[in-house]
Amino acid sequence: MADTNLQRLRRLLPAFSSYVGYFVAGLLLLGILVCLPWATGDLTKWTVFATAVFAVLFYGLTRLYKYWARLSRKTRVWLLFLVGLMVKLSVVFLWKVKPVVDFLSFYDGASHLASDQIVGTLRAERMALFPHYFGYSALLSLFFRVFGAGEAIHPILNAVVSSLGVLLVYDIGRHIKGEKTGFIGAVLWIFLPSQTLYNLLCFGEPVYTVLMLAGFSLLARGGQAALESKVRKTAWYFALFGLCMGVISLFRPIMPILLVAAAIWLFLFLQSGKREFLTRMGAFAGAMLIAFLFSEGGQAYLTLRLQEEVATVPGFTLMVGLSESSGGRWNEADSKRLFSYIDAGMSPAAAQRQMWEDAKERLLSGQIQRPIQLLAKKFVHFWRGDAMAVEYAAKVLPNPSFFKVVSNGFFYAMSLWAAWGAMLAMKRKETSILAPVSLFAVGLTMAHLLVEVATRYHYSAVVSIVFLAAYGLSVRPDFSEGRNKHEQK
Repeated sequence: MADTNLQRLRRLLPAFSSYVGYFVAGLLLLGILVCLPWATGDLTKWTVFATAVFAVLFYGLTRLYKYWARLSRKTRVWLLFLVGLMVKLSVVFLWKVKPVVDFLSFYDGASHLASDQIVGTLRAERMALFPHYFGYSALLSLFFRVFGAGEAIHPILNAVVSSLGVLLVYDIGRHIKGEKTGFIGAVLWIFLPSQTLYNLLCFGEPVYTVLMLAGFSLLARGGQAALESKVRKTAWYFALFGLCMGVISLFRPIMPILLVAAAIWLFLFLQSGKREFLTRMGAFAGAMLIAFLFSEGGQAYLTLRLQEEVATVPGFTLMVGLSESSGGRWNEADSKRLFSYIDAGMSPAAAQRQMWEDAKERLLSGQIQRPIQLLAKKFVHFWRGDAMAVEYAAKVLPNPSFFKVVSNGFFYAMSLWAAWGAMLAMKRKETSILAPVSLFAVGLTMAHLLVEVATRYHYSAVVSIVFLAAYGLSVRPDFSEGRNKHEQK
């Protein structure tokens, strides 16, 4: 009797998980589509027009696919990469954005690391306060050592890395629902305006997002290998997945969100026997161990390199996230408080720990009078369209208003198809790698409802919308004769 109940649970759990997971993802997309255009003032006639045009064009990709399908696999891969590279490089060669504020911190940090003159500088203090600056600065410093420091290096690096991301999007799409999903997802990634324009900036989002895509690709392969009881392959794929997660932690503290999304997929969405379940459990435990060891090793190396204790708690970003007056965004008052601790002689790590205590006091002492309103403001600011890249590059773009309409129109059209994709995935009880990819956007949004929020922070979560849109465009529902069947066209 117990075995029968356990078997029934194993059968029902994936279906229930898919319903809940895609329902929550659908609610997120509904919030983006219904609430944000009104709340942010983006609902202009031109944005609506652009959204409608892009929605139709995206549907046209499903017709274009029949010509794509005639090409050989090798030709497809090379064509996607070369078109992506041409689009990404053409933008960074056409326009140049001078690094300022946070972007200047990445640039100067790379320059100091390349010249081995980082110890005792303000940039060292900045990296010790915010360790995620180190990942991209360290990578960029390698190119500065070879080619010399210059403002032309980081846009080209970002563009090339983003072009490699095209191949990963294609690969993951194929794992989700076949060749058509991979093709549509890759095309959306190539022409996504915000992703292309963000390559002009000196920051780590393009790199860690592609690392995240590599992680999802490895996770898909590892999950499949586990279902097929290929223990050695499973171990290798999960080890590499863990390594990707550890590297990502040096660029942005999103590793826990990715690991939780992966765990939910592996243990709630996938249906298998006891042996396959135990294989996944062991492999995932190994991946987590590798990820955390690499992350801790990176922290130790950074401490050694800077000769400064590195912060291990995000006290400042939590303090800012709980600021009702600023709506959870960066504000001068909290920034002054942080640096007042530094000026008083505290180390960066001690200052962050003190900010953590201050944040707990702000949360528990009743200083937040309207918590629901604060969360709503943060959600709106986090997902307020997709034109922030245009604002950063406004001084060099010939017609910023036009680019803003195009960027938001593309984003809202993609979100429309993504909402349709979420509904289809829920209806089909989809248990592919699409599940953790979708859950990542939900997890990242929830995290930023607690900590500091900025619109550009949703950069990596747009990946989830790309895949859900590709799924919605490539999977056609068949409601005939009351059946719930779907086919890949």
